[in-house]
Amino acid sequence: MSIFENIRDRLAEIPVIDAHEHICDFRDCSPDIQVTTFLFGGWMGLVTDSGDDEHSESERWRRFLEIWPKVRGTAPGSILSRILRMWGIDDNLTDSSYDALTAKISRRSPDTGRMQFKKANIRGVLPHYLTHPCCGGLANLGPFFKREFEFEPGFFPLLGTVPLHDFHAKSHITDLEPLADMEIRGLGDLEKALERIIELSTKFGVVGLKDHSAYTRGLAFGTPDRRAAENTLQEILGGTCLITGNEAFPNTHKLSDYLFDRIVQIAIDHDLPIALHTGVLAGGRMPETASITSFIPVLERYPLARFELYHLNYPWIADFTEIIRRYPNTFANCTWAHVLDPAATEQFLFGALGSFPADRIIAYGGDYLESVERQIACLDFTKCTVARALERGVSNAQLSVQNAEDIATQWFFKSSNTLYKLGLDYRAGGS
Repeated sequence: MSIFENIRDRLAEIPVIDAHEHICDFRDCSPDIQVTTFLFGGWMGLVTDSGDDEHSESERWRRFLEIWPKVRGTAPGSILSRILRMWGIDDNLTDSSYDALTAKISRRSPDTGRMQFKKANIRGVLPHYLTHPCCGGLANLGPFFKREFEFEPGFFPLLGTVPLHDFHAKSHITDLEPLADMEIRGLGDLEKALERIIELSTKFGVVGLKDHSAYTRGLAFGTPDRRAAENTLQEILGGTCLITGNEAFPNTHKLSDYLFDRIVQIAIDHDLPIALHTGVLAGGRMPETASITSFIPVLERYPLARFELYHLNYPWIADFTEIIRRYPNTFANCTWAHVLDPAATEQFLFGALGSFPADRIIAYGGDYLESVERQIACLDFTKCTVARALERGVSNAQLSVQNAEDIATQWFFKSSNTLYKLGLDYRAGGS
């Protein structure tokens, strides 16, 4: 048995925390209407288009059969191959595969999802579902506060913060009023409303905050200016809409700068980690404003805050590595990076062995909007990437195979468990 095979086999049994998803829980595991919706889903869009939703199911199926041999070796293709094999379907897809896929998809259910997660030893999930724009936005927070919507045990939600600081119209402010149970007439009111919302969120189970400003205003948060923030807020409350099309007026950043700074302070007060999207955006855009280097002023201002940085800042991984090295309150989450560029992620993890304490690294998060097959297959794919990085460490006598297993347990479970204070037991049968 090779070193890689030895490590990979050991990793097969270790406990896992899925450290980034956009599902709410297993209720998202339900039958899909169309086979091609499933096949083109997940992150297959990184390597091919969707086959055009306007075409018929049969046309989309033919399109998938044509492109499948070309993309099967990619990371998204390899993940899909794992799903097919898990279902007992030959991944050399032919016309006759369609009925077998239909049968498998039609049997998806929350119960099958729970069983698959248990088999994979996934003990907990950290979903960014609350206020996420693809999951209902701010509207799903009200039912969460009223206990009309609850997460299943083992799902530890993060609260999305962009709707709490990135405002462009009066409705964006007034939508917060019923959540905080107060009127907002000025900046002081708004600050109190934010604190109430975050306090209520933690009361009902939120374990951290998640900000995706990389997609909106970017990560270049300026120095807080209370007067400028108040002026912008009054302009918005007066009915001025500070957005046209998809473009926000620059002066809204003054309000966002101030409020985000306040949110970081609240997070410190409540001992909440802040997760942050960094690097390439879904859809392939790579604006410089999404790079973690834009965020350095906030890291400098708040050494007591804990920031979990997603996606390795891809493709600017060297900058990311330097940030993790310079700021001990930062943590590297490899979510999505394994799919974006498995070779670069392996290199980062191998470098991390000699550069950072193991508790600074979080190995796995699926980053999917659907459950559960892709999470399971992506976890297996991720374990192979991690095993290759650890194999290099063993081969150059940097660590033993047992050390490698211990580090993997830290990366896949203990780091997230400690950072978010989940209180889960990593031992077999723990709860």
